[in-house]
Amino acid sequence: TQTSGGEKAYTGVASHKDGGFGISGDSGDVISSGGSGYYGGGAGPHANNITGTGGSGSSFISGHSGCDAITADSTATNIKHTGSPNHYSGEVFTNTTMTDGNSSMPNPRGSGNITGNSGNGYARITYLT
Repeated sequence: TQTSGGEKAYTGVASHKDGGFGISGDSGDVISSGGSGYYGGGAGPHANNITGTGGSGSSFISGHSGCDAITADSTATNIKHTGSPNHYSGEVFTNTTMTDGNSSMPNPRGSGNITGNSGNGYARITYLT
């Protein structure tokens, strides 16, 4: 979410970690770890011969409605949210679009559209003159 990381799938496995601010959930292997992002996704199940995927991380765009910026004095152990979508630097984007992984989007690797994406995420920024 915009204010918390994803929870790990199994609470009884010591190596599995929840996602946090800028940190993906960790399952101890790359198969079921969560995705990184503003807040990282939780680790997927990987125990007792069961392997699943981790959750994706959330996104943040300064100025985008629904985003929740942090304060300038936030630290790695004390993240404080402002309730505003605007970054403390004062820099904001306009006319933004954020597409979730379950929706059709332009394929960043070529022509056509894709639904979902494995691997790294993408951002497209267009400078207006």
